[in-house]
Amino acid sequence: MKINYKIITLLSLIIMFSVSNTLGQGRIVYQEGAIHKVEQLKKANTSFSEICPAIVGNELYYSLRKESTSNRRSKENFYAEYKVDLDSTGNVLSFPELVKGFGNDYHEGPVSYCPSTGELFVTTSFLSDPVTISGMVPVEEVKLNIVVKEYKNNKWITKEDFQYNLDGYNVAHPAITSSGDTLYFVSDMPGGFGGNDIYYCVRTSNGWGKPNNLGKSVNTSGDEMFPCLTEQGQLFFSSDGYQGLGGLDIYYVNFPISPTSEIYALKEPVNSISDDFGLTFNKEMGVGFFSSDRSGGYGSDDLYVMSLDSIQVELIAVSTGTGEYLEDAEITLKNSKGKIIPISNNRTNSEGVFTINLPANTTYEFSAYKEGFDVGHRSFDLTISNLLTGKYRERINIDPIIEEPEPEVIDESYQYNPYYVLFEFDKSQIMPKYNPVLEALANAHKQTDCLVLLLGGHTDSEGTDEYNQILSERRASAVRNTLVDAGADPNRIRIVGYGEEHPLMDEDTDYARAMNRRVEFTNVAGDCNFNVDSLFEMIRETYEVPEPVEVAEEFSTTITTKTPTTYYDGTAIISLKKYSPAYLVQDDGYYKIQLGAYMIRENAEELNTVLKAAFSELGDNFIVVFEEYYKVRIGKFDTREEAIKFGKKYELEF
Repeated sequence: MKINYKIITLLSLIIMFSVSNTLGQGRIVYQEGAIHKVEQLKKANTSFSEICPAIVGNELYYSLRKESTSNRRSKENFYAEYKVDLDSTGNVLSFPELVKGFGNDYHEGPVSYCPSTGELFVTTSFLSDPVTISGMVPVEEVKLNIVVKEYKNNKWITKEDFQYNLDGYNVAHPAITSSGDTLYFVSDMPGGFGGNDIYYCVRTSNGWGKPNNLGKSVNTSGDEMFPCLTEQGQLFFSSDGYQGLGGLDIYYVNFPISPTSEIYALKEPVNSISDDFGLTFNKEMGVGFFSSDRSGGYGSDDLYVMSLDSIQVELIAVSTGTGEYLEDAEITLKNSKGKIIPISNNRTNSEGVFTINLPANTTYEFSAYKEGFDVGHRSFDLTISNLLTGKYRERINIDPIIEEPEPEVIDESYQYNPYYVLFEFDKSQIMPKYNPVLEALANAHKQTDCLVLLLGGHTDSEGTDEYNQILSERRASAVRNTLVDAGADPNRIRIVGYGEEHPLMDEDTDYARAMNRRVEFTNVAGDCNFNVDSLFEMIRETYEVPEPVEVAEEFSTTITTKTPTTYYDGTAIISLKKYSPAYLVQDDGYYKIQLGAYMIRENAEELNTVLKAAFSELGDNFIVVFEEYYKVRIGKFDTREEAIKFGKKYELEF
């Protein structure tokens, strides 16, 4: 179909378009990379004219004009909206049928659907003057405007006219954003750059803002029509104002649009020497639809479906260390099943670029390797959702292999050091009185590069070997974190936990146990002459050891046997190891067994209740306070041997 005829029958813009025969001088860039496959939408095409497809849910709407040969004015002289059902890949499932609410005595379509608001924006004939539709004005001179429809009672009904329809001018070809806040459209209103320009309006709570011309970076002295928006941030349109392949060609521009924006033209087979226009996309289906009057069709204009056939991938190998583009990096390619795809030339060029054409609509994984670097990996999803408009160009980062110097060997075997900080029972928190000294040590550590500290954590012997090992490591870590927070270099601080293996004192008193709960400091830098004795001596002197309370004579050390797997057989206690630490004490002329060490009295009372129920024959138990801990004493044994015998029965060893 000739472009002038199309303009007359479809757009009713004979005056505007007739002055636009000279092509514009807009600069275009031909899209590179993507190679598309184009096929007729056979089930929808007829011997008539089908144009301007639009996606509405899972249906494809389009405008159909039967082009009656009769001179009588009838519905067949106008475009009406038809539809077909689509499957998930864009194949037609049904025969064409008229969309309910359409098929009146005037042009209807193209349309644009907003999924957020449910509105359908429709191009229609300007109906402000009923005489126009009754036949007083020829069909080709009927102006166009936009109405907004909503779906009610199983059909589309008109909700409102677009606010900026202009009497005597065309306002047509709506393209609404998915959010419904911006409407793009075509008009020949005064103040444009050519015949028809693309405009946009922004909708707020107060309604539509005034129309804005999209500017001369898009609009030319020719005609720009059929805008379409994509989720990937492009505006597609058709124009005869650029040096294209035919009459109307399909172009796109990337958002945000500026005076320096480049206009991209789709290559064959999408564009042709004929008129190609009305492109729309569906990302989920992986296809696009457009209309064309190219040769080989069923009628004057037909619908076509486009899909990706192959895509050009440019992979740039980059060093993460310097940002340098890596020449001669070896590229390996795997398909979605992990199978290696042979590549004839698998090396990056002098600019670090590797180029390959790959079938679309699948995923690939690339690996890049160069001597002196680790292997870098990158996955590509070559689908229509991100590759409709050109080549896929991505970086693949490769980490350089940094040869670390041989680490300094630190002797972490235990050697007694007189410099330490002490800890409370079963705790790894730093006591506040040590903070000033640790800050002073951190400052010295910052100022002396040769000072390398080994922090050795220790515990008393109360508890299991496994628990005490973890506790000693926590204490060493707590000191390290305090030093680092104060500015010490973490790379020159080593920690090691020794558990209960290296006590300062034999644990026959609470004082001895308190001294064993410590972290010792050692300078392990053999070539460092820094004198830290004064700082360590300050640490040593800050701890004031409390004197033991004279409550009872203690006859044994803390029990350190391993915790049994069972303490209770369902009716009676069969082991007392669970309630360590345990002691034999002499009180009020009897030998008694002292169990537990609790910071909270309620915990000791709970143990007392259990022991009373289990050993009622031993008499009353009672709770004592010793060194700020609550402990429970049971039994009244006349001799030491009787007490030991009872203890062994319940897995206590004295």
